[in-house]
Amino acid sequence: PAWQPFLFSTVAPTMAAPFTNPFGVARTMLQNQSTKHKLFTGALDYFRKGFALEGWTALERGIAPVLMREASMNLFRIGLYQPCLDQIHDVKVDGKDAPISKRMAAGAVAGAIGAIACNPFEILRVRQQVQPIQTNSNNVLSTRKVYSDIMKEEGFKTLYRATGTSVVLGMVCTAVNMSTYTIFRERAHHGFGFKDGVAVDVGCALASGFLSALAMNPIDVVRTRMISDRSSPPKFRNGLHAARVLLEKEGPSAFMKGFVPSFLRIGPHFVITFMVLEQLRRVAHKYNSGKAERECYEGIFRLMDADGSGDISREELRDALFEAWPTLDIGDAMKLKEEREKVLKLEEEIFTMADTDNSGTIDLDEFLSAAKSKHLDKLLKGQQLLAIFRSFDLDGSGAIDEGELYEALRRIRHPCTGKDGQGDTDASFLGSPADIQLRADVSQIMRTVDKDGDGEIEFTEFASAVGELDNLMQKRFLEDMLQGSGVASG
Repeated sequence: PAWQPFLFSTVAPTMAAPFTNPFGVARTMLQNQSTKHKLFTGALDYFRKGFALEGWTALERGIAPVLMREASMNLFRIGLYQPCLDQIHDVKVDGKDAPISKRMAAGAVAGAIGAIACNPFEILRVRQQVQPIQTNSNNVLSTRKVYSDIMKEEGFKTLYRATGTSVVLGMVCTAVNMSTYTIFRERAHHGFGFKDGVAVDVGCALASGFLSALAMNPIDVVRTRMISDRSSPPKFRNGLHAARVLLEKEGPSAFMKGFVPSFLRIGPHFVITFMVLEQLRRVAHKYNSGKAERECYEGIFRLMDADGSGDISREELRDALFEAWPTLDIGDAMKLKEEREKVLKLEEEIFTMADTDNSGTIDLDEFLSAAKSKHLDKLLKGQQLLAIFRSFDLDGSGAIDEGELYEALRRIRHPCTGKDGQGDTDASFLGSPADIQLRADVSQIMRTVDKDGDGEIEFTEFASAVGELDNLMQKRFLEDMLQGSGVASG
């Protein structure tokens, strides 16, 4: 479902925020202090002094706006990354994974949108976290009080102060984070052979977090100075002006202030975020796969239930087996007899195993219960292949020619290229790179599957050639067929 990635993108980082916020508070404090007047020598020094005066409040300052920031930012930052990448890179057409340049471009767009969405919460966070340490934690201004003071003294526009810098930061963060994280995962799985699991999630997230922190820190220092500035008029005209002033007064090292607590926040934050995110994705995939598998079996059941009675009789089961058995049209009478005997034997095995109430028919519940049995494997595969074949045999002739294959694949891969999404191919699509790639795929498929060279693919050829579709282009073709057949692959 389309909503799942966005929900997971919001939940995962929000769950991580309370664990990593103390390092975020320390980072903000260190970035905001002047080089000449240091109150804290480092993150540990802030933890020690802050905890001594305020207790746990000093470590979880600004947690409310932090949670709201994480939810609003990552709804777009992570949630929109893949949709943005899909707009500029089509694996089916390009035949390979997206290059890092496209990944970074997609990350930059998603990060910019996320930064705009969360900027008001970021203002509230910084204002809460840069308050001087109090001897009584009750004196620390609440999120509501900070918001009220901003609206009364500075106005609504303050909530979007430093938006330009925040957008740049969001673009850099997401471009580096999402591109490196996805590349590291792909290399771990395909390059080094690591199995999908928590270890890969943690390692890739931590490495990506380090690179992200390194790229973000200079921009984050500038933004923190701009947001914490309460003077009127503001000290800095824009981010570039703030960076120049910072460079002149405090030197290049000022831009790496707070890097250690920044990484100590970002590293674990990304680890928890992506670990939770991947676990949510795995659970969802398992659930969605189970649901799709059931829908697949129900679809096959309906196809086999020729009279629509809601039950499969022996005759209907036998007809389904004969129809989808790929070797029943051979010319050798002896082999044909052997194949027919195999079908009848399988029919008996299936009925004996599936007809649990001995009613003489198989109802839907009995069919679903038996669907995972090895006895049904051949039946289910045959019915799936038959459904795929029929979806491509547009004229119902019992064979697929090159024109039918092209048209069927075009409707699946590029549904908007026909008139009103269907019918004849739009003239603007003809001759395009996607059209050229599609025609090349169709030609290669015909050469691979059409064993007798008569220019058509019969069901026997199709069924026997499916196992040979093992390269990238051919796998893509098979996935397209499963999508377009009306019967899910499960």
